[in-house]
Amino acid sequence: MKTARGVETMTGKMLCALGVATQLLCGSGIVFADTVSFNPSTSDVGIGDTFAVNIVGNSFTELAGGTIDLGFDSSLLTIDSVTVNSTLFDFLPDGGGPAMGDTWPNIGFDTFVDDPASGNFTIATITLTSKSSGAARLSILGSSQFFSATAQLSPALVDGTVNVSAVPLPAVAWLFGSGLMGLLGISRYIKAA
Repeated sequence: MKTARGVETMTGKMLCALGVATQLLCGSGIVFADTVSFNPSTSDVGIGDTFAVNIVGNSFTELAGGTIDLGFDSSLLTIDSVTVNSTLFDFLPDGGGPAMGDTWPNIGFDTFVDDPASGNFTIATITLTSKSSGAARLSILGSSQFFSATAQLSPALVDGTVNVSAVPLPAVAWLFGSGLMGLLGISRYIKAA
């Protein structure tokens, strides 16, 4: 009888400890494992090029909404627009707007609770124009917030890079020039003959 009661007490304590651990992990509202990054992660462009980079979610079990504060190098890049993926985030999508310095805050996205995004998907598309040469970092700032239907998420935030280089004269121009020189040489040869 004593043994049965001891097992019963032990089982009760284990269940209680399991409940406390569950409360600490789930009740705090913080879940780990998801990633938010840029696609492509590295872009090679020339000065004056307009190009697009996606903010993507990877390996999400569930993403219902949030806000993204974007960091970038304003001496090398201009953000022309940010478009939230309205197919997935249909409730008040907001492209945010420029702020002082090198930030573009308040990119808002949300969906109804019964239809969260999962797996790998595009959250938003950024259209940029390069201004001068150099390596510019794109980053999702730590002030960004991400939510599932029931909890705050803490995804890994991965930076992106834009390499802006001066565009060399295209090879076609060199070929055209050498072709012209050849034609001039032929016309002189014909005149001399």
